[in-house]
Amino acid sequence: MEKSKDELVQMVYQVLLESKNPLMAKKIAYNIYKKFDGYRMSRFAVRDILRKDMKGQFEYNNIDYTYSINSYEQIQRKQQKSEEVPLEIIKKNTKDVFKNRDEYNLLKEHLTNPYHYFLLQLDLTQAKNIIHFNNDKFQKMFEESSRDNEITYSEEQYLFEKAKHFGISTQDLSNAIETIDFKAYKSFKLLVDEICEDGIITETELRYIKEKALVYNVPENQLQRMMKSGLFKVKFIDKYKGNRVFYDYVKSILLLRAFSLDFDNDIYSIANDHSKDFINKLKEDTRANVIEIKAKINETHNINANIDNLNDIFKLLDVNPLDIKGAISIKNNTHFEINNTEEDLIKINGYKYKIKWINVKNRPLFFEEYIDSTYIITLNENHWFFQHKNTSEKKLLEKVVLSLICTKSDFYGSELDSFFNKLQGNIDLLKFEYN
Repeated sequence: MEKSKDELVQMVYQVLLESKNPLMAKKIAYNIYKKFDGYRMSRFAVRDILRKDMKGQFEYNNIDYTYSINSYEQIQRKQQKSEEVPLEIIKKNTKDVFKNRDEYNLLKEHLTNPYHYFLLQLDLTQAKNIIHFNNDKFQKMFEESSRDNEITYSEEQYLFEKAKHFGISTQDLSNAIETIDFKAYKSFKLLVDEICEDGIITETELRYIKEKALVYNVPENQLQRMMKSGLFKVKFIDKYKGNRVFYDYVKSILLLRAFSLDFDNDIYSIANDHSKDFINKLKEDTRANVIEIKAKINETHNINANIDNLNDIFKLLDVNPLDIKGAISIKNNTHFEINNTEEDLIKINGYKYKIKWINVKNRPLFFEEYIDSTYIITLNENHWFFQHKNTSEKKLLEKVVLSLICTKSDFYGSELDSFFNKLQGNIDLLKFEYN
């Protein structure tokens, strides 16, 4: 339901009034969402209200981009900054403390192909049916368990056990399981985005994604919206990827992601409006992201680092991101190409099979298609399942999967696809349990 201008102003005012600390615009927007029954207001709308409709009612700190009601001004000014320690001293004393953490490895992977991983994050959190837990490992477990939009009793018990282990609220998990929204939205959306990444959806890719849509129970109209969004995002990134300010913003988002910090993608929507202030807003958001990352690093590692910009963060983490030319030069048009080497047909019980291999991150261990009276079995050598990546390991998997698909050929029914989808989910869950 749309709100009047007066109502929006009152919402912003109440959130600021109830906060004991200064708030950034995106935090105000988040608190409005929590306080007013899920009402969504972008941080840019919050800024407009503050600057146009609440002049003189708040204090703005242009160092950390926070707002506060004037009555709290004296309290804010009493907060004292402790002396910050130079990065060189911190690096010397902490040694490899960062390299031993998961966020370090995640960040290094993302920075090998920054625009690709930014594409996968862009607009993902805008969906109302996204279910998010503040723990990446548990998030992955939940997504694998619900990949077919269904959670079995055994999977539910498993998730509750892991929720306790990772400190996840059991009530939050119960709410997530009971929701009727599309639980598998995120994993399916990532699949669509990767297919769209080269800007073209081939007939083979379209056939593949439509088959997966049936398994995920995705309505045709929603699938069309996802594909349209995926292709539009590619054009958006292509338009700005040569801009250094935009590239800094991308790197700041990947840092937020690595440190499990929340972020939104309103920047995507205002770019669609062709705002003249788009680049300035990118600079402002990047600066705000640096401040948030700095606070997270200092809190997590009990230090007080002298961080002023992105380069300081990368220097502290001992990470060297690609320069803008290197980031632009990476091609992403091979993620669904299949080896052209012809394999001999395998004939079993009157059926024909052909095995092909791909090397694709974040894709299932295997999948099969029925094309021209032949079952095409595609195996993914980039899956975590492979430890040694040698010939004997690959041959063993070929035999196991071929046996499964051969057996599947003799059965029919909707539950068969659900079985194989659950099988894929359990294979991925083994990553967390099997040593």
